Amino acid sequence: MTFVILLLTLGYAILKAIMLTSRSNPSINISTIPSFFEITETINLNEVNFRLGFSFRSYNTKELVDDSRYVKWIVRMRGKRDG
Repeated sequence: MTFVILLLTLGYAILKAIMLTSRSNPSINISTIPSFFEITETINLNEVNFRLGFSFRSYNTKELVDDSRYVKWIVRMRGKRDG
């Protein structure tokens, strides 16, 4: 019985190692706190000194990845003109 359990555990470990190295079946996690901010509340990120920068690059080719199935770009520019 010990040998069977050891064999099953080894088989599972090998299967997971293959999945990990081949990068198949990725897991994407999203954490949402719905009541943290009101939908109408706005915040100036410059006032709280918040900075963020990121890029999406392919692991193998190191090229920029911009797949519309996974990446949604939302950009808003604000400014003042003549005061």
